[in-house]
Amino acid sequence: MKIVFFALLSLAAAKDKPLEEKKSKCEGFIQELKVVGDGAAYVSEIYVGYKKFTCLPDTGSFDLEIIGSDAEKFNGTGYDRKLSKFHRRFPIPEKETEDLMFGSGPARVRKAMDQVALVKDGEAHLSCSSSSAPVGTIIKTSIKELLRDDKHRDFDAICGMGLGPKDKIQHRLVSQLGVKRVGFCFRKEITKGGIAHWNYKVKEQKARGFQFSTVNVIGPYWGMAVTQARAEMGGESTVFACQDAPCLAVVDTGTTLHSMDAASLNKFRQIIGDKKLTCDESLFAELPDLCYSDENGKSLCLHPHDYVFKMSDGMQFKKLPTYVRKSLAFTPENLPNLLGKKSEDDSECVLALGDSGEKNMHVLGIQWFKSHWFGFDTVSSAISWSKHDGNCNPDKKDFHQLPSPKLQEIDLAKLTEAAVSLRIKQAKKAGPEIYKEVREQIGIAQLD
Repeated sequence: MKIVFFALLSLAAAKDKPLEEKKSKCEGFIQELKVVGDGAAYVSEIYVGYKKFTCLPDTGSFDLEIIGSDAEKFNGTGYDRKLSKFHRRFPIPEKETEDLMFGSGPARVRKAMDQVALVKDGEAHLSCSSSSAPVGTIIKTSIKELLRDDKHRDFDAICGMGLGPKDKIQHRLVSQLGVKRVGFCFRKEITKGGIAHWNYKVKEQKARGFQFSTVNVIGPYWGMAVTQARAEMGGESTVFACQDAPCLAVVDTGTTLHSMDAASLNKFRQIIGDKKLTCDESLFAELPDLCYSDENGKSLCLHPHDYVFKMSDGMQFKKLPTYVRKSLAFTPENLPNLLGKKSEDDSECVLALGDSGEKNMHVLGIQWFKSHWFGFDTVSSAISWSKHDGNCNPDKKDFHQLPSPKLQEIDLAKLTEAAVSLRIKQAKKAGPEIYKEVREQIGIAQLD
């Protein structure tokens, strides 16, 4: 996603801001996340200006962008800057608006600042807050979810949790709110949602039993270097990428998909072959685990029951919106032995896999959080991850027979693609100079 710079605005607002006592430390707490779209996304609450709004916590973008009450083709009660006494306009009128790209589509925003706070127990958090945080009001967008009426809209805002460039970290939303660390985890049973653990304490998490592997962040997104991308099935392991040099793996709470580069997707297709597949739980034994090794040599894997789903409400591939079909790596056209075929209950299966858009770039979307607890440290620019038990507790070795996983449903109409993938794809269309610049900006050039 394109970065929004608020440095000039911060200086201008500081002149009008009354003197305050030293801000108290943002105390850690756990916030429950609600699932929407049958697991297509997870949302939380955020306080902006004068009331609470629902937002999608997104580690793949950088700031808070919220649908405005005056947005084009919008009939809901979105954010109204006139109702907030803390609102401050951008000081340079000709640079007040900017076009951005999110995983769910483009948006034009009006840059400003306002009071923003995390929400705890239904109320604005007193210490995890800022009276002058960057806020982008969305005034034009094609993101259908944001344009829905109040009754049917799942979220009002996108809460970017990304780092951005190192010299601009202090202007990011997480820094403004006093967030030094945030951990995300989604429960295996989709209906139970997930958690955001704000300013968690590492020692306490380790004492609970989490065994973290901590790695360095690559680039402005929450990216890390991985090697030995491989498919594991039936005791066999086939390396398909990141063997001669590390790849960039962006860890993104804002995308429904696990995305791999084109060469990796082709290898995956070859591994599956032309064997007959049925849209039921038997798929879990016919599809491979997708695994990577981090810089510490620790393995993290995505299992079939976390990337294969039934489409909800009897949805069929031929009826999917065009933008959804384009986001999916596999369709009935290139995987006819599985996709487009009806199961016994007339439902169709889908693989939540996408094309990252760039060689040696992979995006670890929300499905990874169902078996891994990820912590994002803004101070040390590090990612810590550990396996969890499916309920966001430390993974424990249990020799008892675990229940067999069930094939779960997903609402593909609310699918979101990774913003970093859309950004690199657009850069390629813009020409070689822009493409080279964007590769450097997202950090993948560091691994060349």
